[in-house]
Parts: sequence; structure tokens; C-alpha cells
Amino acid sequence: MRYLILLAIVLSGCLELKLKGNTATFRYYEPAVNENGSWIRDLAYTSAYYDIGNGTIKAWDEPARRPSGSTIVLKTIEIQELTPGTTVQFWATATDTTGNTSKPSKRIQEIAE
Repeated sequence: MRYLILLAIVLSGCLELKLKGNTATFRYYEPAVNENGSWIRDLAYTSAYYDIGNGTIKAWDEPARRPSGSTIVLKTIEIQELTPGTTVQFWATATDTTGNTSKPSKRIQEIAE
């Protein structure tokens, strides 16, 4: 569907970022609702991105657990460049089975300790 959007992430606040050393743990819900209010039936994957001030880096593409979304994604990655005081921004998108990608979710940010 052309109207994919991460309503579950944006509206429910279910987008979290936790930093420890140079490890970043991301947690978010796959979207369940299209922009037009209809239920998602063709979610293919979600993609996560981060920026530590050097530009956007794609962290991963995560296959949908089910075509209707609504499941939790919890991933941990290592960011070598992460040093105390570095601000990390994190956001996600969703893509359906025909290749339509949503607008980015709201960005969240944390400062590395």
C-alpha cells in the first residue's frame, strides 16, 4: 500500500534508545496502521537509522514478523565512534511488500555517557 506510516511508533511513543559504552539498544513496535487508517496487511520490513553527527547510517533492515505488523523489534548494535558526550539520533521507516516506504518516524535522541 502506498500509505504506510509508522503510526504505532509516532503516536504511542514506543520508540526507545538506550546507550551503554559503544552499544546502542533500540526498541520499537512495527506499525499496524496505514496513514489512511486502514490496517496494514503487507508489511515487508522495518529499517532503522542513526546519526551521531556524521550523517545518516542505516543500522539494519528487519523482516516483518508478520504482514500485519504490531510486534516489538529489539536490536543491539555496536557503534565504534560512540564516545561520552556524543548525541545519537535514532528513527525508523517501514516498507510494504510492493516497495513503498513510509515517512521516517519521529527522531529520538540520547547522549552517550
